[in-house]
Formats: sequence, C-alpha cells, structure tokens
Amino acid sequence: IPQAASTFFEGDDWAFGGTAGILFQPSASTSIGLGYRSRLSHTLEGNFGTVGTGLNVNGEADLDLPDIVTLSVSHAVTPAIRLLGTVEWSNWSEFEELTVISTQAGATALTGPIGAGAQIATIPANWEDGWFFSLGAEYDVSPGITVRSGVAYEISPVDEPEKRIISIPDSGRIWLSFGATMKVTESIELDLAFTHIWLEDESFVRDTVAATAPGAPPPSTITGSTEARTNIISVGLKSKW
Repeated sequence: IPQAASTFFEGDDWAFGGTAGILFQPSASTSIGLGYRSRLSHTLEGNFGTVGTGLNVNGEADLDLPDIVTLSVSHAVTPAIRLLGTVEWSNWSEFEELTVISTQAGATALTGPIGAGAQIATIPANWEDGWFFSLGAEYDVSPGITVRSGVAYEISPVDEPEKRIISIPDSGRIWLSFGATMKVTESIELDLAFTHIWLEDESFVRDTVAATAPGAPPPSTITGSTEARTNIISVGLKSKW
C-alpha cells in the first residue's frame, strides 16, 4: 500500500504429484514423446507480517501449480546430427487468485485486530494458459562429446497489465541455450549448459489491497513497467548402473 508499511507473507509446504509419458518411434530416425506432469496443490503455511512493526499473524494460502503437457520430437538428419522440437502447455488458467487466511487471532496493518479464519488479503490473478515452443539441434563431435543449441519462445500466462503481480512480473520471453555432454567413463556423463533469457518489457496496473485497519490509506492504483534478463548455468552428472 503506498505511504504505508510493507506487508509480506512467507510460507512453505510439501506437495506430491506424478508424471507419465509415452515414446513413439515411427521410423528409425524419428522419435515422438508425449509427457504429462500432474498439478501440485499446496497449502502454504507461514507468517503474514508488516516490515518494521510487531504485527505478525500466522496464516495460510492455497496455491495450485499447473498440470503440464509436453510434446517433443527428435529427428536424426545424419547419424551424428539430430533436430529437436518441443511444444508445452501449462494450465495456468486455474490460478485465479491468491488469498491469505489467518490461522490465529492477532492484528495486521491491513485489517487491524482479527480472529482465526479471517481473510487477510486477496491478490487477483486470472491468468491464461501458458505455452512454450522450442527448436534445437545436437551434434556428436566424437563418440564421447555431444554439443547442442536451441532457441525457444514462451508465451506468458500474464496477458494484461492488470493481471501482472508486481512481485511476479512475468512476461513473454525468448530463450537461447548452449550445452554439451561429455562421457567421462562408460557409465558416467557430465552435462554443461548455459541459457540466456530475454523477458519482454511490460507494464503493470494493480489496485492496492483495501485495508480496514484504523488510519490506513484508501485503496489506490499503481502503474509502472518491468524489465528483466536472466542467465542460467547448470552442471549435471549422470551415472548408469
């Protein structure tokens, strides 16, 4: 809330899900894979507090992470060169809002005194489904070394400034990746990869949470823009038993 102390919610939870997939090989040089990862349902339990004050209340928030369907194709142009492609759908349209509920009596900067089970704050989302498209290739330099590269475009589930949460300034993005696999021994492989992500510059329009605590400022609208870039470096070691 502008001109008021900053509030925050910190919580954690465990969730269990499942994955399933099928691999179809229409020819010796082409493979098609279809995979599914189930939704993960969380009840985040933690603390809702206000920076610089003693106002802290235990709370919880329900959050469903989307189920994902992935379709991938690999085609060998030559014995040493393979072309790769992927399309992925994420069910983010299920994420409509994030609501924090108190689990004990106390007070917050938004509500003043409250009892257990009271609604502290709701952040609307109403996201759309997300899509991911990628193309790449890999080349066997030698029997022990494979190099690869690829480019991807991801359509963000946040398609309007009013849906963009300031703490999660998501936007459409372009991925550029390079990597290599080196066979250390017959049973051990080392993977190295680097990815740079360009996120599209976007704007946001958010209405502040209506506070009911005495003396709290009235709701207002915040507008602004977001800029972000990301670098990812990964190292992996695989062992076959």
